[in-house]
Amino acid sequence: MNKIRTVKRSLLMLLLIALWSAGAYADGVFSIRIEDLTNQSGIVMQTGAPGMLYLVNQSLGPNSKITLPGLTLAFSQFQDPSGYYESKLHFDGTVQALAAGSLRITVESNNYPGLNLPATLTGSYTANTLPPYATMDFGAWTNVYDPTDAGSVPGGAVPNLGAAENYFATGSLPAIDDGTPSVYASPQTTSAYPGGTVTVGPYGSATNVGGAGAVSSANFVDGNGYSLWLQSTVNFISPGIMSFSGDSEVMLAIATSGGDPKVSGTLPEPMSFLLLGSCFVGAGILRKKFILAA
Repeated sequence: MNKIRTVKRSLLMLLLIALWSAGAYADGVFSIRIEDLTNQSGIVMQTGAPGMLYLVNQSLGPNSKITLPGLTLAFSQFQDPSGYYESKLHFDGTVQALAAGSLRITVESNNYPGLNLPATLTGSYTANTLPPYATMDFGAWTNVYDPTDAGSVPGGAVPNLGAAENYFATGSLPAIDDGTPSVYASPQTTSAYPGGTVTVGPYGSATNVGGAGAVSSANFVDGNGYSLWLQSTVNFISPGIMSFSGDSEVMLAIATSGGDPKVSGTLPEPMSFLLLGSCFVGAGILRKKFILAA
């Protein structure tokens, strides 16, 4: 009986730790905008908890010639074993165009905690097609909150992607509002453009073997908090299928006086959610065992 009580107390402690970690990013907003630029239709989604979203066979409207057979979107902040903390936005998936057209994906989040220390923003992408030709534009940005600047936005500024809803009717999706003056031109905004526009061609082409990818980075100071966003535009010259991915990532190394890595205000990585689930499962098993023993 004492052994069971000890294990139950341990599980309760793990549960409290996991819940505390999951709540560390409660004020952040993760926004996603996926749009058919040719049809001016698409979807806008928002969530306030770190994690992943999966879209399967996602339509962008009855008149859109673009569909998403599968798309994964994620955002997180965590500390890796080497002592770096990492803030990250990510998407990867497959897009299919039944006719020539353009797809744009914008992913953003704010309220990443800042420590007024140097950091590095890295933008990266990969892409390939089966077969026709397509061009792809990619960019990654971060905006820092500076309380000494009257125009600075707490948590970091981001473009306004619109209200979270479906915009399936042709021409119904309003333009992205990037502010006045534009957040892209803000003194607090740092950008990483990995290679600008690239052409991705069919396998076997003499000029392109079907794949493309690039990585670019820029340094900044993370201030009193910051935002992250990334955007990718795929222009299909003819019908086809493209698989691609994109990342916007900030990394910062911190060490205490003793040399051990230390992080403040981190967000849960996927293992935190596994820990949380294990607590509930373990508690359920013990409850069942306790009832049977009684």
